[in-house]
Amino acid sequence: MTMAAPSDDAHLPELAALQAVIAERREDDPLIGAKLGSELALNQLLHQLQTERGVHAETLMATAGVLIGQSLQASVWAEAEQAGQNSVAGLHLVRCQDDSCYFVGEPLNRKLLVGYDSPWQLLGEAAKQEGCERLPDGEQLLLEGIQRLCTSAFGRPQVPAAHTPAELAAAEQGDLWLRFGPFCNACCSDPAEWPLLFGLVAARALRMVTTHLSPELAFRLAMDAAIDAAKVPLAGHSMAGG
Repeated sequence: MTMAAPSDDAHLPELAALQAVIAERREDDPLIGAKLGSELALNQLLHQLQTERGVHAETLMATAGVLIGQSLQASVWAEAEQAGQNSVAGLHLVRCQDDSCYFVGEPLNRKLLVGYDSPWQLLGEAAKQEGCERLPDGEQLLLEGIQRLCTSAFGRPQVPAAHTPAELAAAEQGDLWLRFGPFCNACCSDPAEWPLLFGLVAARALRMVTTHLSPELAFRLAMDAAIDAAKVPLAGHSMAGG
């Protein structure tokens, strides 16, 4: 289903201007960077996905989920680099029969699920506010993500066929992070905030699409996409840990 995107984004501040606003307000609200950055990132995402028919709601939620997954992995690597490490304990590289490689491990799972400001909590709270009565089990979704690995189902949210989002090829996913990754450094003072920023993007998107999708479906689209995208190695990272 499609929905209308904002008609114009010329009024939005550039990232450099936004940084000044964030710097002024960070003392009062340490997470202001992620909050304001998510507003700008969502607006840019809406315009990127806009077609002559509007914005495809399912694709919006899945793409927001991909950004969550990428931010989880980017945050893990950035924190390791800050600590002077070139690997991450608990992060493992899995190689499929077609030689494609993916990361799995507790560091990614923990960042997705644990904490009041984790993407899972942010998106879950938004879904509940929109009428969702029961969220899926997080550990079960992670298990299903492992089961999709190295199969044709990988990268495809497990939703009814009528609600299939447009598929992002691996190269397109890389381009997506190159475009939206700069929001992290520009808006957030700590890599730990990066999943928060994109969790807020997805939560804001969910509240927009519930005129077209149930909150349960919107939640699942984003979460499945996030779980799979977190496994796809970002450019420059091919080593895992112990």
